[in-house]
Amino acid sequence: MEADSARAPKPHPVCVLVDGSNVAYGNFVKSTPRLDRILAVQMELRKYIVRCIIFVDASLRHTIDKEEELEALIASNAVIQTPAGRLADDFILQIALKRQEIGDTVYILTNDRFPEKNAQGRVPRIAFLVVPMQEGEEWYFHPELESIVEESQKESVDVKPSTIQASPSIAVVSATETIPNLNEDLLTTFFNFIITSQPPVEVGSKVAFTQVAGYLHNQWDGNFNKKFGYKKPKEFAIVLEQHGYITLHTEGLVLSLIINKKTIDRCIERSLEKAVPTSGEAVGEPLGGTEEKILQQVWETLKEEHHLPTEEKITIKMRSLNPSGELRTKKLIEKGVKAKTIEREERGDQIYYWPITGRWEAIDPNNPEDTYSPEQWKAFESAIQLLPSQDRTAQTRYHMALHIKNTGGGLIAQFSQANVEHMVQLAVKRGVLERVSTVMGARISVPMAD
Repeated sequence: MEADSARAPKPHPVCVLVDGSNVAYGNFVKSTPRLDRILAVQMELRKYIVRCIIFVDASLRHTIDKEEELEALIASNAVIQTPAGRLADDFILQIALKRQEIGDTVYILTNDRFPEKNAQGRVPRIAFLVVPMQEGEEWYFHPELESIVEESQKESVDVKPSTIQASPSIAVVSATETIPNLNEDLLTTFFNFIITSQPPVEVGSKVAFTQVAGYLHNQWDGNFNKKFGYKKPKEFAIVLEQHGYITLHTEGLVLSLIINKKTIDRCIERSLEKAVPTSGEAVGEPLGGTEEKILQQVWETLKEEHHLPTEEKITIKMRSLNPSGELRTKKLIEKGVKAKTIEREERGDQIYYWPITGRWEAIDPNNPEDTYSPEQWKAFESAIQLLPSQDRTAQTRYHMALHIKNTGGGLIAQFSQANVEHMVQLAVKRGVLERVSTVMGARISVPMAD
């Protein structure tokens, strides 16, 4: 029995990242920030044996009531101060998402809305209320700290034998216990998570369940499982698998969802429902007005970005505007070519599809030729150095170029999206940027300084 107990997986750690600058003000925005509020929150979290990391902005030391004591806490690493000019929010989000990827249960304690705004609600937030009393201040949290710890203790994943072939380090989760039916409102919220995910989720995509659970908690007032009758969040994942929306598997202690075609199909249906023609439009065949209007938006976007209209690029843009584009783009293009509203151009091994309304000056980001001046490269590298910490790594060339273009002024601001993507491609060869392997796959990243 002792050996079996030793081999049993441990519960996911609860990690609370505290926005110390936000906490120091309490709910009194115009008051002087106080160190004792940070210490009070730290003490409350320690009551529940929760891993707690406190972050503060560099500017807080200039306004807090006890500057020397704060300096001492920073010097002892009891409080982490972020670099000057960088908000603690940026680092808190990075750390939260990284800890989620390895299976930790992560919360951000703050009254700021940034976790929901900047991470698609994937990191659940603990809000707080400070109530002045005669004997001091009382602190209240939502969700309650007790419920967070209880949930975490239930989150230990039971790895059971499976009939599905898997590598030794991956086991599929199964369940025989009685669990609630699938609530349609909760299912709709899950589809919203899939639709709004960045990068877009496809059939076969692997998504950490902690991110899904974080999104659901935020959308359903901090405790979706209790609201819908589940004993623990994992039960919802099990129900999704039973209904064929996902396939569950674990790697170590990390529970992930493999997205099945049924989920993508339902997301497409939801998007089509939202794109119902107005009363003034005629409802035609499946490849009718709605998708053709989306294709017109695609042409405009490609023209603005100076991209070449390949089938792949058109498909990506269709998907970004409406998930239904992924399954219908090829038929839509074929229909346009047949109706002579789209011109098909073969150029070497590549095929382009131009709107009959006209072509545009386009850049091929894959062109190996470097035509940029030293001044342009200097502006590019300056823009990279200005990137905030959360934008120094991106999944795709497109997203890295977006970050650089949004940050850079002068010459870079004048470049098209395709131009900057081309420079990103060349920058990897020049060593200005690098491709790195991460737990979430390949990324383009700004090299670490020596």
